[in-house]
Amino acid sequence: MTMTEKRNEIEKLVRKALEDNSEVTAWTLNTSETHRDELYLIGSETEQTRYVHELACVASVLVDKTVDGTPMTGRVERTFTPEMSEKEVVNQIAEMVFAASLALNPHFTLDEPRDNERTYPNQDHDIVYDRTAALQKLRDETVNAVAKEDGVRIASAEGFLTHNHIRETNSLGLTHEADTTRITYELVLLAGSGESEVESHLIRHERMLDKLELQETIGRYAQYARDNVNAELPKSGKATIIFTEEALEHFFDYYQTKTMAPVLYNKMSDWEVGQEVIETEEGDKITLSYDPELTGGLSTCKYDGGGTLLEKFTFIKDGVFVKVVADKRHAGYMDVPTTGFATNMVIEPGTRSYEELLEDDTYILSRFSSFTPNRFTGGFSGEIRNGLHYKDGKFTPVKGGSVSGKMQKTMRKVHLSKETCQFGRYFGPRYIKVYEVNITGE
Repeated sequence: MTMTEKRNEIEKLVRKALEDNSEVTAWTLNTSETHRDELYLIGSETEQTRYVHELACVASVLVDKTVDGTPMTGRVERTFTPEMSEKEVVNQIAEMVFAASLALNPHFTLDEPRDNERTYPNQDHDIVYDRTAALQKLRDETVNAVAKEDGVRIASAEGFLTHNHIRETNSLGLTHEADTTRITYELVLLAGSGESEVESHLIRHERMLDKLELQETIGRYAQYARDNVNAELPKSGKATIIFTEEALEHFFDYYQTKTMAPVLYNKMSDWEVGQEVIETEEGDKITLSYDPELTGGLSTCKYDGGGTLLEKFTFIKDGVFVKVVADKRHAGYMDVPTTGFATNMVIEPGTRSYEELLEDDTYILSRFSSFTPNRFTGGFSGEIRNGLHYKDGKFTPVKGGSVSGKMQKTMRKVHLSKETCQFGRYFGPRYIKVYEVNITGE
């Protein structure tokens, strides 16, 4: 029996067991067949390649109960394997029903099936149809790009190219099939020697190979490695900072979290629709949207787990909270429109170029040990791994020390670049300039 036949067989068994169990109020069933080619480099030499072929079948059940006259719903999810017999599948569904009846929440349902007849661009043709050639191309482009860079060399590299065929169904009649792809890419570059040897570590997750922009990306990370050979500590004090590169991905996490329905429903956010939540007094007003149709976006997908058709919407407009980010369940609890879950973050760019944002005594910070503002307090801090200090017309590499602050205060004066970039789930300005940020260093 082929892997595809095994997937179809376990899907058939699980679906029948779900439909035959009278205590199941609603269900979802997602199956996937995954093909992944993996590449491992040591230096510029291929150490190993590997092929992985996997199946997954995940079912969730909703069970309705009435407790003291109040309608309640329980939900449980489990994974099924092709090796399971029909009897084992039936018993697992029965156990799920029992577990769901013990984990009750206020009543909720799946969303009614809907389709916009659009194709969501979340696959790379080469990865779907010829991963071997695509992996070789990834290897060659990596080695050739590094060879063009003076003073750096490859320590190691890994590239995983994944093709995933998914099928999503539920008890309300949703049926959706799609081919998706994903790239995991990791590269460690070395510069210097002896006690002065430093590394530059690149990690990217993308849907499409062209989103890696390997030549340009490797060029930047090679420069980070060269910069760090003789980098200095930044000066302690209040500073003007231009955030870029890795600092961008989680920059707006605080605002994403505080606008989500589960957070609002559970009283972990007191924000209200219509409230100005990003109080920018000077600079660019902030507009944040989610776009599940972003070409090559890591969160590009058509439906969420509740069966909601995902479409683009804005949740913060010019700093004002305009829409709750709500799955079907919490939309019902809060009596707000269902948007589906958060997908790719799109930030409206500014009007100034990088050159216009650059001014004397500014730090341009690109890489941190981590930079993730606290999702509930807005506080942030991060150890600087790569940056430049622009002063008197010269750029001096900096590393070490840290930045810290609060998003609420930091965003009162902010400028966004008109240059944009896309990586992972982020599409927005390549540079974000803020003022009076704490730097601890020399």
